Amino acid sequence: MLFQRSGELSEFVDLLDNLGLSIDEQNGPLPTPKELAGACLAIVPGRLLIESNPPNLALWPPTVAVIDDSSKTLANHLNRLGVAMVIRRPVHPRTLRLLLLHQIYRGPERRANRRVLIGYPIRAGSGLFKSGATLLELSSTGARIELPTTPKIGSKLRVVLGKDLTHGKPLKLEGAVVRCIRPSAGKGRPQGEVGVRLLDPKRHAKAIRTIMDRFAIGPASWQAPSLRNESSVRAAVASKPTREADADQNSANRHLPPVHESSEPTCATEEIASFPDETAAECEEPIVDVLAEATHEAAETELKDDSTVPSAVQTEASESESIVSAQASHAHDDAAGAGHEEDDDSDRRRDPRSPYDQRVVALGKEAARVLVGRDLSRGGLRIETTDSVGLGDMLRIALHSGTQSDPLIVVATAVRGEGDEGTVLTFEELSPTQLDQLDEIIAGSTETMTCLATDLEEEARPVVLGEMLETLAHGVVSRSGPSSEREIADHLDSIFDAGESI
Repeated sequence: MLFQRSGELSEFVDLLDNLGLSIDEQNGPLPTPKELAGACLAIVPGRLLIESNPPNLALWPPTVAVIDDSSKTLANHLNRLGVAMVIRRPVHPRTLRLLLLHQIYRGPERRANRRVLIGYPIRAGSGLFKSGATLLELSSTGARIELPTTPKIGSKLRVVLGKDLTHGKPLKLEGAVVRCIRPSAGKGRPQGEVGVRLLDPKRHAKAIRTIMDRFAIGPASWQAPSLRNESSVRAAVASKPTREADADQNSANRHLPPVHESSEPTCATEEIASFPDETAAECEEPIVDVLAEATHEAAETELKDDSTVPSAVQTEASESESIVSAQASHAHDDAAGAGHEEDDDSDRRRDPRSPYDQRVVALGKEAARVLVGRDLSRGGLRIETTDSVGLGDMLRIALHSGTQSDPLIVVATAVRGEGDEGTVLTFEELSPTQLDQLDEIIAGSTETMTCLATDLEEEARPVVLGEMLETLAHGVVSRSGPSSEREIADHLDSIFDAGESI
């Protein structure tokens, strides 16, 4: 969904139309969250967000703000409003294309937000009174909760983490239900399960991260009495869990809490945030074996509409294998469908969907090559954590400055993983010409800014956009890395020069 006045974002309209994406252009006032249902991205002029009564962007899909001046104050103000990214014009069309693809199609990378098994009793409810529940998993943007009464998808859920869990003051979180598994009626007290997207993940980011770090070596130990049904043991909160001081004991207890493997994905995209009444913001796998029988509900996603068949656009030669694979897959589906009875209308895969599927595969693969980095220097840079880059990988990447048409091609090696902080890449030896071009990127003001997800008060940090061209080798450096804190500090100091970082 794109908002503009007098065609001020016309280049975005042209680019999105060229990508074959459905665009809803709005020229009036900013909408309510319900009017944004089904949108996977909102693009808004930054001035319009500031001049209007600032909306609660926690209820919006990921929002990109576009500005035309170099005011750092303006960018920081938009950061505090909660935008996902600030784009400052002018920006080269290729850079803009990669940025938008990164925001829309980077599905596997979004799962880089780690989930930690917790298995701890909490309290949760939609109204004034809260009932006992179990926090099964926790991430920086959502949670998976087991509780006796499951609310409807889209409803708000308030969660209270007690001081025994936080090791401090009780923590009150508010989220929206995006997935629900309702238990069937049966003997005992069956438990349901919900997936919750936090409405304001930045507010308590530090406290959530502390809990996640504490449980990273294993979930809480469970000491439940013997019951006749093992599934009841897994679903009940029989006694207060305890944390073992010994890491080996914690590792051995990994199978004790009610944690189960998923059988199928809940929805087609991950963390493509939309209003909770319609779409799932952060998709987590359904825990279908909590009970023998359950009714599974999930918010709908945009990929459900088979009638959307956008026109084909040109893709790069490196994506041809994905398109060929998609064509072969559909040929196989058509051959398999030929053996079914003609009056079977339930097989939706018999409908012609190949143009849409090919587009998703091709654009998704292109988006997976996008690397968003920061802390750029002559020695290297830090990129967002992504499944496409493993520790020890040697890559050939293109660094886009934002305004120049010719990117800087460098060879870099992933030397250290820093969890949520990203992955450190170091550059191989650069030629004098490459160093001069890199100095221009460092010295110039970058044209894009991204907002940190940890603290609303932090300044918006400029980012450098990279594109992974080729993986040259895997595991060319030790995966252990520096061991002591002193070695880590010396290693980072050898890579990054504070005076040269942007």
